[in-house]
Amino acid sequence: MAVDHYVQAKMSPVIVHPRPDSETSSWERHRMAPDGIAWSIPIVVQGGSWPFQYAVTDGPVGMTIGAEYGDAGYGVLSWASPSIGTHSVVVRVRTQDYMRVAGSADSTGESTVEFTLIVADKTDT
Repeated sequence: MAVDHYVQAKMSPVIVHPRPDSETSSWERHRMAPDGIAWSIPIVVQGGSWPFQYAVTDGPVGMTIGAEYGDAGYGVLSWASPSIGTHSVVVRVRTQDYMRVAGSADSTGESTVEFTLIVADKTDT
């Protein structure tokens, strides 16, 4: 896209994957990981004005996400070496409508999803 290209949202953005704890079962893939084994999950958004900007606003040390379009791992939440324990994760997604929403279906330009990641001992069967 050209620099400064902007088309306002026709549909409010919704983070469709992963879903928060209240909407998912404890066994869902985004809520479990083995320790020491690379873990990743895409953040999937429906609607909003693309491209998106991603950020981990709360999460364990070492968890990353490709923030800007063109970055390696764009929109993919990753943790190279998960450590045993229960970890709260909050991911923020901003659309092009962030801070300029006049006439857009996206009233804030920002969405978040919160979930709990449980990392278990990889040898515990």
